[in-house]
Amino acid sequence: MKKLIYILTVLALPLFNFAQQNVEFEKKNFPEKKDQLKEAIKSLREGDAIWDMKMENIYPVAIPHYLKAQAFNPNNAQLNFRIGAAFLVTHEKGKAYEYITKAYNLSPAVDEKIRFYTGWVYHLRSEWDKAITEYQGYIATHGGKQKEELAKATKRIEECKTGIDLAKNPIRVFIDNVGPEINSSYSDYSPVITADESMMMFTSRRPGGVSAGLSEEDNLPYEDIWLSTKHGKKWTNARNIGAPVNLELHNAAICLSPDGQKLISYDGSKQGGDLFMSELMGAMWTKPESLGKAINTDGHEASASFSYDSKTLYFVSTDRKDGLGGHDLYYSPISEKGKFERAVNLGPPINTAYDEDGVYMMPDGKTMYYSSKGPGSIGGYDIFKTTLENGKWTQPVNMGIPINTPDDDVFFVLAANGRHAFYASASMKGYGGQDIYRLTILGPEKEPLTNSEDQLLAMAANPISNLKTQAAVESKGPKMALLKGVITDAKTTEVLEASIDLIDNDKNQVLATFKSNSSTGR
Repeated sequence: MKKLIYILTVLALPLFNFAQQNVEFEKKNFPEKKDQLKEAIKSLREGDAIWDMKMENIYPVAIPHYLKAQAFNPNNAQLNFRIGAAFLVTHEKGKAYEYITKAYNLSPAVDEKIRFYTGWVYHLRSEWDKAITEYQGYIATHGGKQKEELAKATKRIEECKTGIDLAKNPIRVFIDNVGPEINSSYSDYSPVITADESMMMFTSRRPGGVSAGLSEEDNLPYEDIWLSTKHGKKWTNARNIGAPVNLELHNAAICLSPDGQKLISYDGSKQGGDLFMSELMGAMWTKPESLGKAINTDGHEASASFSYDSKTLYFVSTDRKDGLGGHDLYYSPISEKGKFERAVNLGPPINTAYDEDGVYMMPDGKTMYYSSKGPGSIGGYDIFKTTLENGKWTQPVNMGIPINTPDDDVFFVLAANGRHAFYASASMKGYGGQDIYRLTILGPEKEPLTNSEDQLLAMAANPISNLKTQAAVESKGPKMALLKGVITDAKTTEVLEASIDLIDNDKNQVLATFKSNSSTGR
């Protein structure tokens, strides 16, 4: 027994010897580094001046100043806490883990919300049980002070529980970064594609845009729309589409019509942010025109998607009288003359008391994908799917893990083949900030074939029947056809702009009308 006690004592000593302690920015702690301490304190005060403004959206501006001070003194609890908290309001939330956990280890009392933030960084790493423990600890000690904070922590616990459930049955999918031709070291997001995946427009915060200055909100380049085309399996290097679509301040890609001839873009300089539309005339986009008062309000219009026949626009808006909370999904019928009619709130179960965004309507006319922070999310925005059946939207279904993560997953668009999708995420290790990813949806795993004698005899006896059965199983879901080509003059072979009608022969009804491009004939 004496030997055992002795061994335990020796093993315990290094834990105390090497335990980290909170170190203040004081001369006594750095007796031989007077000049370096002075510079570090200067950086610390510059960061504090931004922090003390108590505006979360500009906390990230303090990060460079704080990191300089942290490089000199890495063991100050408050400094590490503030760096972590600042990263949590950026697209690089994953970086907060290092600083928040260090702050907690240096001083568990560094801030009354430290356990909430510790739960958050565990949450972002899908360490569900650890996150729940910290959120519960926060509620037990501080959550009762403010109902809003208590509700936020309680919702986070529910998100973690949903994450535990969804992690048991992950979705079979390949997730691939689309590569450096499109993604940069800055945030790249909001991909919009033509139905055949031959062209992608997206939004980027990289330098080289129309606006030379930086946004006052976060000291980063303004949003601009960029374009890339696909040759074989490779995307071309993205280029800025320039004026007249990209103007001063923020401009973002919102949606393309299925034929790629109409573009809805976002202009952040108008009211709270409005939606505009341009048309592709040959190789040039026309000057964007406002979608009008039925769509644009004094609030924020953030996302949109055409129906396959371009007769309805689904979009996201906020601050409307009939809103259910935050950003809601609406639809607006489009008249034969192209006028947007009165917008209608899609209502529950799609819209919730939380934010909805990133709406995308499938070409089948009844399947909708969108993102929500509401019930059923595992954290931030999650991508959901709903279908229109007998005039009503079904209960939305979370697209599951690994498509959805504890961070924001939004701007989901599906190609016409139903197997490939694109979306933006900051939760994976990409080139920087948010990156655009391509999903290949594999579907349910096929059951292994058995070599039973009865099955082999049955297949041999009627192979055609078995092939039909297999085809029927594999073709479940909406049936869609993609028609693409180039229209030319039969005699001169010159490309033509032509009107194309899609007609229902049974009803003798024109379902939709499209135009080929005057420059390319596509």
